[in-house]
This record gives sequence, structure tokens and C-alpha cells, in this order.
Amino acid sequence: MNYGLQCWTIRDELQKDYEGSLKKAAEMGFQGVELFGEIPGPAHIKSVLDEVGLKVVGRHTSLDSLKNNLADLIEECKTLDTQYLTCAWSKATEEQSWQYIQTVLTEAAQGLEGTGITLQYHNHEHELLEEHQGEKVFDFLLKAQGLNPELDVAWLHAGGVSPVAYLQKYAGRVPLLHLKDVKSKPEGGWQTVELGNGEVPLQQILAEAPNAGVKWLLIEQDNCKGSPWDSLQQSLDHLKSQSVI
Repeated sequence: MNYGLQCWTIRDELQKDYEGSLKKAAEMGFQGVELFGEIPGPAHIKSVLDEVGLKVVGRHTSLDSLKNNLADLIEECKTLDTQYLTCAWSKATEEQSWQYIQTVLTEAAQGLEGTGITLQYHNHEHELLEEHQGEKVFDFLLKAQGLNPELDVAWLHAGGVSPVAYLQKYAGRVPLLHLKDVKSKPEGGWQTVELGNGEVPLQQILAEAPNAGVKWLLIEQDNCKGSPWDSLQQSLDHLKSQSVI
């Protein structure tokens, strides 16, 4: 499996120096990046990534952008030469039910037909903790035809389910896997930590990932106590110590 970086981890660094941060990721040994948010000139950024040898593994976007700007996202993905477009987050509200969200995802997946781009949905813990029509929201959303899961193993764990069981359940539909670790905080909630420093069963997950058809491991740490670069290096060192990379 290849390994890449979900750039949300270095969001503050990107604001200071977008190109320099991507180059630093390459210097650390990452093979690809998953981008998010506004990309300052997709064609230019693609040339920078080509120069340093980084592949655009995928592109995160919002539910609203999938609904209102799909054509632009398709062109951007083609420019970046990536085949994975992912809804990064959603939450039901009084105005937007889970049924509405599933419908938007279905329509977006239909709009991607014939483009070579696959739609994915990235989970957080609330889609596992909430239910809709008698099942977990995450499983309900994944009934949208043409939609694949981008499993985030830490938020699966935080949502009270087994990441290994979900890899098995959606085997063959999980090309990208978010590799993340968390530990529970005494006051409640979760703290994202470097790989191997939390309570996510990473060893079992990594053993199951090839069987599920995972192509890319994407390292992500939502919040770092110090420098995100130091945290990322610790996570890479942990994977090396386990002979994963």
C-alpha cells in the first residue's frame, strides 16, 4: 500500500506557505496528498506536486459544493489527475435531513458517471452514534448508489464500532483509508494523537487493510499539541517500526 498525507493536518502551514508545505511533505517521504478547501491554482499546484513527486490521491469537498459546483469540481479533479472526490463532512439539521443528504450524494454520484471520478464519504463519529430508519446513519448514507466509504478508523472507534469490522463490511469499496489515532479525554470527548499513542487497534486494521482492497493509507491528525510536522514524523516513525512503510 502507498501512504499519503491528508492535508487538513497541516492546514495552518498551508496558509503560511502552500507550495513550501507540499514540498516539505515530499521531503518527509510521503508519496501523495489528499487536498481540501480552496486550492490556489490547481494547474500550478499540480505542476509543483509533479516536480516534487507527490500524487494527488484525492480531493475533499463540502456537501454544498457537491450540490452546487459539481462541474467545477470535476474539472479540478481532472486537472489534478485524481479519481477520488470525497464529501468531507455532513450533519443533519432541521433544514437538511439525512434523507436530503443521501439524495444530494446520490445525485452527485450520478453526475460523476462517465468521468472516471468516484464519490466517497468520509465519516466522523456522529454518523455511527446516530441512527436513521433503524440503522446507523453512516450505513444509511452508503446506500447511495455509486458512493463509497472513505473510512476514518479513529472516528469509527470513537463511534463505538470496530474499524476492522467496517473494513470487512465494505471490502472492495475502500481504496482510501484515513489512518488516525485517538485517546479519550478525562473530561469526555477525544484527543487525536500520533499513531501508536492512542487506543485505536492499528495493528489489526493494518493487517486487514490489504484484504479490504485499500490502496492508500492517508495519515491524518486533526489537532496536534505541537508542530504538525513533528507529529507527522512520529506517526511515520511508528509505521516504519511496524514495517508498514
